Amino acid sequence: MRSRLTKPPSGKLPFDAPEKPANMFVANVDGASRGNPGPASYAVILRGPDGATRFEVGKYLGRATNNVAEYYGLITALDYAAARKEAAELLACSRSRKNNDSLPAGSARSFPVR
Repeated sequence: MRSRLTKPPSGKLPFDAPEKPANMFVANVDGASRGNPGPASYAVILRGPDGATRFEVGKYLGRATNNVAEYYGLITALDYAAARKEAAELLACSRSRKNNDSLPAGSARSFPVR
């Protein structure tokens, strides 16, 4: 039996990126330490739905592990987005396997902001 190819709805490509909500913010977070534990810091860049940078921060934590630095970055992004009433959802992007494995599926996580 041969499968039939169907046309996608007009104006859509079969593998188009899914539409994101109109008021979704995107956060890029990262944290690192030299040694484990060692001198540690994190950084966050938060962009609004229009792609414009709304918030940037980088902080030195002192002596901490890499995982602690990664979590501080994620917590900072979530805290800032929750404080802004305009953000309904936050897409957090992290290279951290620890952040990714400890949260729901995927390497970019979407969080409802309340």
